[in-house]
Amino acid sequence: MEDFNEFIESCGLIDMKSDGSKFSWCNGQGGLVRSWSKLDRSLVNSLAVELFPDAIVHYLPRTTSDHAPLMIHLKPVALHYGPSAFKFQQMWVSHVEFKKVVIDTWNGSSGEMGLFGLAGKLKRMKVVLKDWNVRVFGKMDAHISELEQRIESLEIQLQNMFSEEIELDMLVAREELAFWTQCEETRLSQQVKLTWIAKGKASAQFFKAFGSMSKTMVHEMRLQNGVYLRNPFG
Repeated sequence: MEDFNEFIESCGLIDMKSDGSKFSWCNGQGGLVRSWSKLDRSLVNSLAVELFPDAIVHYLPRTTSDHAPLMIHLKPVALHYGPSAFKFQQMWVSHVEFKKVVIDTWNGSSGEMGLFGLAGKLKRMKVVLKDWNVRVFGKMDAHISELEQRIESLEIQLQNMFSEEIELDMLVAREELAFWTQCEETRLSQQVKLTWIAKGKASAQFFKAFGSMSKTMVHEMRLQNGVYLRNPFG
C-alpha cells in the first residue's frame, strides 16, 4: 500500500469530481455486518484536469457485483457569465508598490463625507486595485516562463565560460523568479483555499488543477415555464 501511495504522489494523481453514491463497494452482508467503502476511484493528473476541467465520474448502481461501475463524462468547458467578483489577493502585499498605491488612492480627493465618503473611497480603491493587478500581475505566467528561459540561457553561458557579470545576472534572475513563483502559488492557494499544504509540497500546476476541480459551474438553468437555458445567449 505504501508503494501504491508513493506511485500516486509521484505521478501527481488526484481524485476526479464524482456524483452518485458515496461508496463504490459493499461486502454483500446484511444487518450490522454490512460494510461500505469507496474502493473504486478515477485518478487524473493536472494536464487532464486542464483539458477537461468539468469532467466528472458517475458511480452507477451496483447490480451483480460488489463494486459499482464507474462512468466518466468528459463535459465541455462551461461558459462564464459576466465579470468576476472583486477579491483581495494576498500576493499583493508582497509587492513594493502595493502600500503606496493604497495610500495614494485612499488619500485622494473626495467630495463626500461620512459613510457616503467611505463607500466612495472603497469603490475607488476596488477599481484602482483591479487595474493595478492587471498591469503588474496580469502576465505572471509569461513573465515566469521568460525568467526560466533566461536562467537556462545564462547557465549555458556559464558552462562555456565563467563570468562574474553573467553569474550576477543569473543570481538576480533567480531571485526574481523565486518572487514571482511565490506570488503565483500564493494566488492559487488562496483561490482553492489550500492553506494546509506546506511550502514545497505542491507546485503551481497542482493548485491550478485543484482549483479547476473545486469550482462549481452552472451548466443549465430551468425557467418557470419549463424552458432550459444552456448558454448565456438563451
